[in-house]
Amino acid sequence: MKALLIPTTIVTASLLTCQPPRSISDTGKDDITYQETIGPIIKNYCISCHSGNDPSGGFSLTSYKNVRFQTEEGRLLSRINDKMDPMPQSGLMPKEKRLAIELWAKNGFPLGSEKKDETSWLMDKKPDSVLNSTMRPIEIDEDVLIFFDLMQGHWVGNIQIMGQKYNWFAFDYRPISSSHIHGIFEGGTMGNLFTSFFIAKFEGKTTIMARNGGILNGIYRTSYFVLDQVELSEHSKYFRLVDAYGGKEIMWMELEFVKDELKFNSYTSRFGLNGKPTLHMKFAATRKHAEVSGRAASILNYPSREIAVDFSKGLPYPNWGEEYAVVTSASYIYSDRGEDLQTLADLSGDPYSIKDIPYLSKLRVQLESNEKIKNAKLLLYLSLEPLTDDQGKIIMEYGHVNQKLFDGILSFPELTSNETQFTFTYLHPGNYYLTIVADVNGDGFVSEGDLSSKSRFVRVDPESIQSIKVENILIQN
Repeated sequence: MKALLIPTTIVTASLLTCQPPRSISDTGKDDITYQETIGPIIKNYCISCHSGNDPSGGFSLTSYKNVRFQTEEGRLLSRINDKMDPMPQSGLMPKEKRLAIELWAKNGFPLGSEKKDETSWLMDKKPDSVLNSTMRPIEIDEDVLIFFDLMQGHWVGNIQIMGQKYNWFAFDYRPISSSHIHGIFEGGTMGNLFTSFFIAKFEGKTTIMARNGGILNGIYRTSYFVLDQVELSEHSKYFRLVDAYGGKEIMWMELEFVKDELKFNSYTSRFGLNGKPTLHMKFAATRKHAEVSGRAASILNYPSREIAVDFSKGLPYPNWGEEYAVVTSASYIYSDRGEDLQTLADLSGDPYSIKDIPYLSKLRVQLESNEKIKNAKLLLYLSLEPLTDDQGKIIMEYGHVNQKLFDGILSFPELTSNETQFTFTYLHPGNYYLTIVADVNGDGFVSEGDLSSKSRFVRVDPESIQSIKVENILIQN
């Protein structure tokens, strides 16, 4: 069982920003500059992995200086043209984008004009709504309402993303109001990814909408989807939700339920930059621990037909900067690593941000470092049962975490070696066991040789902000 350390691509592929670079056809070959053309290309295709405290490959591409160095002295040009080992890992970027970088290098790496003020993303005046005449929301009835029953659960399975497959992954979906269900992946240092489904008033319909997004290395994104297709049979239940502005031409997600099995696929076109949407994520899972969601459902009288979010006046028009006259997606984006989550949400124009989300909580974890773990990545686990025995050692089976306990892990962020604190956001209230593992042998998963803390019981109350300190991450496994 070698999959508790989830690679960066799990999150990055879904949190890419929508800054479209100028094309060579729109820009003279001699006019290609970093500010106007190359920077946006790097931001779209590279920066989500090559940034932050622990960038992929050990190098960052967050500045002109770094990009120039990796182009001039490093392997950037060879990697972006390597079909066998491409960067990005999802496949070669379009030929025009690669050619632009090559021409930029050939012309002496021109910087170009200064960037515009990145704090002025919000428009002074926004249209009242963003409506797409080709997209038809479905009015829900009692048959369609079954979606909210079906979505409940701790879904454990495998995920395929950007052409790579990981044998273990999990989403914990629980109600957060009578008509709103939420699940999140906490990635730790790199950020997080969430999707929630709720009943909304939208375009004159009472329908199901989804809110999908997260934050990655200071890049905040939230996208909104609306239900436009339902197929119900005795064998399976199928639901499709499309971009609430651009429809299925921009991006969409589909969920199919067969008994206790879920197939959850998403398709994206990078906000219209890559033509028709193609498969981005494929998650196949089995429902486990239904009682966890059931407790929240009982408390919140879930599910009901109550309107959770009122978008009857439409969604506010996203603003991606003055240079983008055409906005293709109901996506709200802002980038600034120095700001907190709520500030980023406000600056993005997100119409339903974390301050509006009911019932969920935060848990701040302070970790005591020591000489033995200071150079190790730290794995934080919130689980249904203790992962350690009475001595504090991880309960192993055939050299790996016991399978039953493994499938009870609800959240699994990873921290770089220089981090000693982390906050679980959008956290479901309930009872957890918190366990910290230092991956001192560097093999990327929990195994013999790692150090751990003893599993500690934590009760998280609704709409609370709690803190906990973990010491003695010293137990030898």
